Amino acid sequence: MESNSLAIIQEELNKGRKVCQVVVTKTEGTTPRNAGTMMVVRTDGSISGTVGGGRVEYEATKRAMELMVSNRCELQEYVVKTDKGMVSGKICLFFKVFQPKEQLLIFGAGHVGYQLYLLADMLHFNVIMLDTRDGFLTKERYPHADILPGEFAESMEQISFHENTYVVISSSSHQSDEDLLFSLVEKQHAYLGMLGSQKKVDQIKFNLGERGVSLAKLNDLHAPIGIPLGGRQPEEVALSILAEVVKVRNQKQKDHC
Repeated sequence: MESNSLAIIQEELNKGRKVCQVVVTKTEGTTPRNAGTMMVVRTDGSISGTVGGGRVEYEATKRAMELMVSNRCELQEYVVKTDKGMVSGKICLFFKVFQPKEQLLIFGAGHVGYQLYLLADMLHFNVIMLDTRDGFLTKERYPHADILPGEFAESMEQISFHENTYVVISSSSHQSDEDLLFSLVEKQHAYLGMLGSQKKVDQIKFNLGERGVSLAKLNDLHAPIGIPLGGRQPEEVALSILAEVVKVRNQKQKDHC
């Protein structure tokens, strides 16, 4: 059962979904399952495996759903009762929430995009590089990244967007940046930022409004992108961007502590 549970957990994570593993750690008296028994609870409430069925399993599933929202792990004891309401034993359950790995999507493999990849790789982000231009994405240049060359719209269909997705828009033209933002604002993400001056940002926001995008959806857009450091070199710009990404990530983790 353990190997099957791990396979299910990995399958859910690969789809960009959280999952909770519930393990029986200790029992007292008469219980339907022994220590080591486990089940997996998905975000839609479906389960694989069992910790004994009945009221305890119902309550455990409900609690697992709550813990996936708050991203917490927990050890909880439940009383096991007979059909007549008599206490027959106790069962201790450990809830462990697994989250999809943090991924950083970099739209644009120019000078800033490349430097951002180098820094993000050092911080163990799962980096996905995207670019429409021929020859810009090679495994020699981006050995530790997933590379998706070709049209952005087609490439995005291959990506699972989730709450640990961080997005940086730094493509080769204002129009492609606008089109990307038009699509990405609807995707789930933890961070969405766009490279460019305040003038460019204002114009793109105006254009998106004309295209029917609610400005409320752009409230969390980080643009101009990055923490102001005063530098203009690609390395400095990349550092300011990643500093902002890490700040958002750390605040997100703090909120779930």
